[in-house]
Amino acid sequence: MANRRTRFAGEERKSRRSDRRADARRDPAELLRETIELSKLGERLRVAGARVRGGRV
Repeated sequence: MANRRTRFAGEERKSRRSDRRADARRDPAELLRETIELSKLGERLRVAGARVRGGRV
């Protein structure tokens, strides 16, 4: 069981599927903002990684 993670006190067990259902109930505009924010972060990471490797972006 290499991917087991110890749960912290008070942290409950939650499946990924129930997380998705919770997402579906959230405000779509908020979800969109979050998605855009994450994609910007991902792009910045990609650029930084390319810079470190000295390759093209």
